[in-house]
Amino acid sequence: MKKLLLLVTTAALVLGLYSCNEETYAQELKAEQKIIDAFIERQGIHVLESWPTDSVFAEDEYVLLESGVYFQLVNKGSGNDTARVKDIIVLRYMRYSLTEYADTTNYMQTDYPIEFQYGNYSDANACNAFHEAVGYMKRNNSEARMIVPSKQGFSSDMRPATPYGYDMRIKIKK
Repeated sequence: MKKLLLLVTTAALVLGLYSCNEETYAQELKAEQKIIDAFIERQGIHVLESWPTDSVFAEDEYVLLESGVYFQLVNKGSGNDTARVKDIIVLRYMRYSLTEYADTTNYMQTDYPIEFQYGNYSDANACNAFHEAVGYMKRNNSEARMIVPSKQGFSSDMRPATPYGYDMRIKIKK
């Protein structure tokens, strides 16, 4: 009986200590914003309050979108075709960590492009930020950079709240 009581007490103590060390989601979101702010400062990024009138961004300029995504249009792309809802978007991207001491495991580049249906938010190949970006990129071969908070990223980035940077290029498949 004493062994059982000791086992139960030890288990309760371990669970209690574990739950005390666990951050709440609100705390995770605050920590995430600190990571984003530190990245912006380290990179010398100037955050614009509105879209540039000529749609030309300087190398260090990003606009903060209502969703919380920081967006920079690097290349407007080519041609007259513009992405429309239900078009298939072919996307190449590189995802990277925003932490100060990122290691190579935090860099991910797709070896092949992914495809998703623009506007179909249930498509598992794309996060909300990708759909939003296509709306601004619009044309074939357009390129952009984004800083994506976890709420706009993939569901796997939600807990713990993990922001990522993305460099991306699209093609529209008609």
